Amino acid sequence: MTTESNKLLMNSFTNFINTASEDLATALISANGTEFENAFGRERTGPPPHTAVVTVAARVARLAERSR
Repeated sequence: MTTESNKLLMNSFTNFINTASEDLATALISANGTEFENAFGRERTGPPPHTAVVTVAARVARLAERSR
């Protein structure tokens, strides 16, 4: 990955965090991703907690939008 493509990816991720965009979440987070759960010393594959994070972020963004 080039420096420029890395910057674009990180900008997209920052935009996802700031906007809770479900479209960006779908583009950036694999529902079948594997992550290492450091606390448990194991790998975990599958949607949760990825789906949960996206769902909560989207709800928070919608609530914030309504309160404006």
